[in-house]
Amino acid sequence: MHFCRFLCKWGVRFSSLRAKILPVVRYASVTHVSRLVLSCCLVEKFYTALWVGAKKLHTYMKYKVNIVLVHNLLLCFIQKFLRRLAASAFMKNTDMKKKILPGVKPVPSALVLAFGLGAFAFPAHSALVQTTDYTFNDTLAVTDTHTTSSITNPATSATLQGTTAIATFNSSLGVLTGVSASVESSRSHGTTISATNRTSSGSASASGTGVFGAASGTDQATIAMTGNTASATFAQLSRATSCTAALGGSCSNSNSTVTQSQPVANLTVAANQLDTYVDTFGGAPALTRSAKVTDTANRNSFSSAQSTYSVGWSGTAGVTYDYLAHAGPSFAAGSAQTSNTIDFGSWLIGSTNLSPVGYSVINRLNTASAQNQVGLDLDLIQPSGDTSKLSTNAATFTNLGAGTAQNYTAAMDTSAVGSFSGVYVMKFSDQDVGAASSRFDYINRASDYTLNLNLAGRVVDHAQGSFDSSSTVTSTSLDLGRVFVNSTNPVANLSVYNAAGDRVALALNAVTGSGDTNALTTTLAPISIARGASSDALARLNTAQVGNFSATYTLALADDLGSTVQGNSAQTYSMTVQLGGQVVDHAAASFDGTVVLDTLSLDFGRHFIGDTVSPMLFDIFNVFGNDRTSLDLVSVTGSGDTDKLSICLMQFLALAPGDAFHCAAFLDTSVIGGFDATYSIQLRDNATGIGGTPAVFFLTLNLGADVVARRNATPEPNSLGLLGVSLLGVSVLSRRRKKK
Repeated sequence: MHFCRFLCKWGVRFSSLRAKILPVVRYASVTHVSRLVLSCCLVEKFYTALWVGAKKLHTYMKYKVNIVLVHNLLLCFIQKFLRRLAASAFMKNTDMKKKILPGVKPVPSALVLAFGLGAFAFPAHSALVQTTDYTFNDTLAVTDTHTTSSITNPATSATLQGTTAIATFNSSLGVLTGVSASVESSRSHGTTISATNRTSSGSASASGTGVFGAASGTDQATIAMTGNTASATFAQLSRATSCTAALGGSCSNSNSTVTQSQPVANLTVAANQLDTYVDTFGGAPALTRSAKVTDTANRNSFSSAQSTYSVGWSGTAGVTYDYLAHAGPSFAAGSAQTSNTIDFGSWLIGSTNLSPVGYSVINRLNTASAQNQVGLDLDLIQPSGDTSKLSTNAATFTNLGAGTAQNYTAAMDTSAVGSFSGVYVMKFSDQDVGAASSRFDYINRASDYTLNLNLAGRVVDHAQGSFDSSSTVTSTSLDLGRVFVNSTNPVANLSVYNAAGDRVALALNAVTGSGDTNALTTTLAPISIARGASSDALARLNTAQVGNFSATYTLALADDLGSTVQGNSAQTYSMTVQLGGQVVDHAAASFDGTVVLDTLSLDFGRHFIGDTVSPMLFDIFNVFGNDRTSLDLVSVTGSGDTDKLSICLMQFLALAPGDAFHCAAFLDTSVIGGFDATYSIQLRDNATGIGGTPAVFFLTLNLGADVVARRNATPEPNSLGLLGVSLLGVSVLSRRRKKK
């Protein structure tokens, strides 16, 4: 209808229109074109009136009339009308053929008709077209000789055959949807006759008759395409000639070759034969001509007659391949993207806020118009990998239009820990139209018709804090022991571990202490601890003050998602560490139980030689004090008259604070003289189980006595008496110790 409107609109400019149409339209005269223009104007007006009326009828009858059906009926009527119009306007005309401008190639009327009706066609696809021209020229001469006495001479026959190879369709262009040919041809024929030795007089003459093609049957003149599914037959042609001669004479004659243009043959290959014309099929399509050629010679009154019938069949064939561009499977509309990777990233186990990720499978537009491209079929989806955790709702489909997309989503299951990867291999093919051998699919074009959807993601576990690297310990105690005051501060290692495995980091957010936190401290501080790693810290006891200390530190921890892990189920934790330690004071060695007295002098006074002198008692104290260590006797060193002034002091260990060790000093009066002796007593802290450097103490005991002669000599006490006195002194010391 658009074509009709075009001609009507531009009919007033017919002179210029004629100049444009005549080189294209085959054999169309000015009168014919004018008639076509006028007819199209009438058709356009008629169509408009009918269409408006149909729409009103549709409205008045409250939609009981199928408006689409009415529209199609109108188009059907107009198509038939234009076909008849084109048949009259573009009929073959030998004289007109001679008037075609030199160099202008005739266009088959079928193509002109198709152009005129293009506005009315509603195909599923608008096919792309590739047309190739072929020429042929077939000739044959058949000679028949009549020498027998038979009145009727049998004819001599042969078959004119011609084959023109047709180039196969290049399947890389697209999917072959139709094959047609428009053949313009002409047949030429002529006869010659020669006869010898006229045997009688009269009007009889020798003759020859040639027949080109049979009237019916398989011997007709036929043009066909490979497969014999597209063919055209042509009317029988005949040509005769004769010659006469006098009695005993000979004759010969020939008639001029006559060329007859044949109607245009429009051949269409059946759909089930299309594969023959595809390069990948391996066929050898051809345009074939066949016709039976018969020649009959009649000698009549001649001794012999020979007739030759020469024929020719030449022409041009335009073979048209209708095709649709191949589909374009892709993940992107603007390019051939055959691989798409969706990485969900890292998510905390049990997260419920992970939304599916969308993606599209697209039949990427490869042509200027979507109607010129076949649809896309998704034939097969092959999953592999962790597809139980990484899934997609993709499903097979058919006939996805060019330039359109099928939208899908991919999802990840966060119910289990792990690093997951999966691949969904999508295998495509061209829509099932046209020649199957021209379609592309994932078998013959694996790289183009296979899309790989790559899915990846990671689900991580919660952090797991512990004071132990091999097991979960959330509460621990550290005893920093006993240490001397002001000694080097004792420390102990304190580590917080995040268990190994596929889990998030552990955030130590705060450390809160209670108790003796001035004496017991820790270097634990906020930090993030990676999986399988630890934060190493110290616990320290401050030795500046004496005391028995205890402190508790509480650690506030949580899942550390950082910037890479997502999720909505993070957890918090707490861990506790109990610290203990004791700072002890040094011992206090003294000769006095209340104050430190490190020098003691004992004077026995004056005694007569041989007198029995009672021992002088003294004590060594570890002066009482809280958190004080015990005292050890290390050594006793004497100087001076230690043979006359002696002490009874045995080594002792671990003298507790407030306790005393009882001792005695003795005087030997067996020799007259003034005697002095000094004893240096070395002691130290009992450091058993105590850190630091023990203190060393020195006590000095000074002894003195004078032994003089008696005025009246008296016998010396015997040895047995002295021994008894000594034992008495030891007994007294023992009793005093027990009292303590």
